Amino acid sequence: MRGSVIKYIFLISLLILGAAFFLYYTRLADRGELLVTRLDSIREIKFIGKAGEILQILLTGTLISLINFGLASVLAERNKFASFLLPVSTVLFNLLLLIYVWFIVSIN
Repeated sequence: MRGSVIKYIFLISLLILGAAFFLYYTRLADRGELLVTRLDSIREIKFIGKAGEILQILLTGTLISLINFGLASVLAERNKFASFLLPVSTVLFNLLLLIYVWFIVSIN
């Protein structure tokens, strides 16, 4: 029972990450010019980057999600709290990635 809950939470996490990749590929992948990736508190441009840098961030998020899934699977028998905390934190992390990509799309 516990393992299936972990799998469902990670499925939700992968769906959120898939939405971030979809948003990236539909709005940012074909842009050749520089993108604003971060604004200051007074809406001044702080960082400028290329679309490939955003893809690297999403790929890093995918790698972190896979590592967390592996750790949660290993910890499912040993430590129930940690095996539940890892998937939930992965969902929150991927939700922040989705918000980040959405923000970049909205300001460019």
